[in-house]
Amino acid sequence: MSILSQSICSILLASSFLFNGAYGRELLGYRIVPQEEADFVNEHNKPYTEEKDYERFYDQMGKGLHLVNEPASWWGREWEWYCAFEADLEKIKEATKVWIPHVNYMYYENLWYREEREILEYITTIVSENPEKALRFSIGYFSARTEEMTMAIPLAAVQNNDYDLWGKCWRTRDELKEYANRILDWRSWEIIGTPGEREKTL
Repeated sequence: MSILSQSICSILLASSFLFNGAYGRELLGYRIVPQEEADFVNEHNKPYTEEKDYERFYDQMGKGLHLVNEPASWWGREWEWYCAFEADLEKIKEATKVWIPHVNYMYYENLWYREEREILEYITTIVSENPEKALRFSIGYFSARTEEMTMAIPLAAVQNNDYDLWGKCWRTRDELKEYANRILDWRSWEIIGTPGEREKTL
């Protein structure tokens, strides 16, 4: 595909995004994925829904679809693709949202990159109703910028299509940024708990 054709395709997709937004589905977040996952997303315009497809990942906040609020906030490896996901933001705003800090200071235990069971146990300490459905948020892992955040949509919500998720992936950062290039203000949402401190690195 020529560079001109790729640009036209991105412009048309951006126009489609604006059109979809009028009907309640708007930009939700970004994700970098291997080509196999990108091929699935581009074929179905949906994220993975099978549990087996998530067993290969060791994700920050348990089993589910992890997104970031900044477009291409870090460089993917040469075989990785850059994706954007939209959702029904009215449903997202109505959902319960919780912070998953790096450390549970009540017991001084790490929470990031733990078993799903352990993360869910923490959520039940701050959410009494349907804790397994709560959207999970953390401060960014890859950057010192305070704006960077990560969201995890629980696998069950992805499987049930609770938020009318729609996705598209591109081969390069520049192609993604032609489609969407803005930081999403997730902090404006009501998120229960505290974000804690970013993990310190040497």
